[in-house]
Amino acid sequence: MAGSTGGAPSIDVSFLVGEVHALVMFAQILAVSSPHARQVLSNLEVADQVGLAKIESEPVGDDAVQGYQFVVGELRRVLISATGT
Repeated sequence: MAGSTGGAPSIDVSFLVGEVHALVMFAQILAVSSPHARQVLSNLEVADQVGLAKIESEPVGDDAVQGYQFVVGELRRVLISATGT
């Protein structure tokens, strides 16, 4: 990880933000390229409920939950656009 000096890894928030944006972009590309965007959207809805329940059960702050909801919302928006609904 960026900023690691040998002991405990140093968390570079800017690096993490870049990673998240790249992964979201990649997921969006896959979503709009899928010939089964409606099924992907349906699967996202199910996975969202399971994932949200899991993240909310862990000792994380509101920022983590909001970040999760932001990414899922972006993927949902792209899939809705891809399905024309």
